Amino acid sequence: MLIHWISNISASKFKFPANYSKIVLYFIDPVLQNGALLSFSQQMQIRIINRLLFCTLTILAIGDPAAADTTPSIAHPPDAAYAKSPRDQQISEPKESDIPPLIIDPAVYDEPSNTGWQLYIDNDIFISPDIDRDYTGGFGLALTGLRAREWVFSLDRWLDSIDGLTGFQSLQLAEGGFSRHALEFGIILFTPEDITVSEARPNDHPYASLLFMANSQQAIFPEKKWALLSALTVGFIGLDFAGEFQAAIHDLTGSEEPAGWDNQISSGGEITGRYTVAGQKNLLSHYGGFSYELSGGIEGNVGITTDLNANISMRFGKLRSPWWSFNPHQSDYINLGQTLTSRIDERVLPAELFGWAGLKARYRIYNGFLQGQFRDSAVEFESDEIEDIIYEGWLGITKTWKSGFGLSFVIRGRTNEIKKPIGRNPIWSGFVLSFKG
Repeated sequence: MLIHWISNISASKFKFPANYSKIVLYFIDPVLQNGALLSFSQQMQIRIINRLLFCTLTILAIGDPAAADTTPSIAHPPDAAYAKSPRDQQISEPKESDIPPLIIDPAVYDEPSNTGWQLYIDNDIFISPDIDRDYTGGFGLALTGLRAREWVFSLDRWLDSIDGLTGFQSLQLAEGGFSRHALEFGIILFTPEDITVSEARPNDHPYASLLFMANSQQAIFPEKKWALLSALTVGFIGLDFAGEFQAAIHDLTGSEEPAGWDNQISSGGEITGRYTVAGQKNLLSHYGGFSYELSGGIEGNVGITTDLNANISMRFGKLRSPWWSFNPHQSDYINLGQTLTSRIDERVLPAELFGWAGLKARYRIYNGFLQGQFRDSAVEFESDEIEDIIYEGWLGITKTWKSGFGLSFVIRGRTNEIKKPIGRNPIWSGFVLSFKG
């Protein structure tokens, strides 16, 4: 059924012969035909390729509900089109020569109150129904624009204070930049390999959860091709709600019911938080019929997870949004700190289709999801039982439409966090639905 459906899409959308699509899919998805012929590792590799191809064809086949994009290509992404917010009193207006010719409204220099939203859905079941362990899933909703700073319950004022104490704010307020803001709510979940056992499992990843809200603010310097980001996350670990939430999801998907949430890290609940600072530099870019960008960055975190890391990431394909508006590297499990450009004018942000990939090396100092926090937990690991160096990678595809909607699919993986023989290399995937306001 799957092969027949994708074959029809391929034939109608891309004018490929239907038989060609069938042949390709029979080769890349032998797990559906006879998985017993392959080892588990081979099956997992093929499943990953299949999921990525499946989601790529699905995104391509959806089509744009708006009219066809007849807008001429913009020579450069509209970095300079987005200028200072009221917060940045030290920042001067961009030069007229820096403004892309299609942008004529002076109001675009200020950050709009609402620049859009993004919905994140992560789950290891997207990779394989047989995997439900380690970082098993997460959900997040990010609301972007000046409203993220102005809401009563915003953490942005706390973030300003911490940025001032660390000296990071002086870097963000340097001349020649402008700022963007985001507020995110979400939950992330961790489980051991066998979730049907109610007893504590000391030789496996402990149950753990985080219910959080996070504020982030990003300062962009178009001429220097540099962006600085700070973020403050506040939440609770160990809440009973986490087990109830996963049980409800498993009930909907027909999966096994988790039985061991009473053994989670800090069971009963306690407050936690994290402070993040990061810098990203656009290293290489070309814009035309086929565009590409290469960026590199560094990041530091202090709190429930404490680490230093460096990353390199790239986008390639039909790019029309500025490089700083897409931050897949800003992720520790679920994505945090993503800001959005505003759909001020359809001519500014026409439809896009691009792939993206990246690598990150992380020096982990502390991980509260494994080591616990203040409360005693049924399963905890000592610092010498967890890996100091962790490598991560991701591969994704994004399609956006002139209507403002966007859809992404990503596969992420990292090296084991718990030292062997216990450790595994976790892998998961996720969807991102977005709308630019």
